[in-house]
Amino acid sequence: MNNCVSRRSFLAATATAATLSVAPAKIARAGQFTGKIKKAVKYGMVQDDMPIEDKLRMVKDLGYDGIEPQASHGKRHLDVTAAEFARAAEKVDLPIHGVINSDDPD
Repeated sequence: MNNCVSRRSFLAATATAATLSVAPAKIARAGQFTGKIKKAVKYGMVQDDMPIEDKLRMVKDLGYDGIEPQASHGKRHLDVTAAEFARAAEKVDLPIHGVINSDDPD
């Protein structure tokens, strides 16, 4: 087994490493972030016993930018239907950022 590195392959690897070490400084310059990082809360974390609109209004009043309900196959995680949840979120003007699904295939 030949473990020797030839001069040619050493110089090629060194030149490649030197080039790549300078490239990110020129390529990866990002500007100042001017947007807003949005925060959402999972609906299941809101434990108060109150109507759906009041729960969503409370989430919005606390400063969250959205809500994420959980939908699972054959199980009911919402205390309302999906249509009622969507109507309440629209009425309160709290976007549904995403729907969390079950990882259980059964």
